[in-house]
Amino acid sequence: MKAWQRLEGKIDPVKYKRVLERLTVQLEHAKEWRGVVNTYFYRKTGISDKHGRKIYL
Repeated sequence: MKAWQRLEGKIDPVKYKRVLERLTVQLEHAKEWRGVVNTYFYRKTGISDKHGRKIYL
């Protein structure tokens, strides 16, 4: 996302905003799925995430 943000002002502003919005949604979905995967492995192993990220109980 940071790489995309460096392009601001260098490409069409409408396209830039549309892609930025999609990347933002994709990032939020990735965080949510990371939590789901972490929860799965926590339930299988009992080992919590070393970064303290959310575990769905």
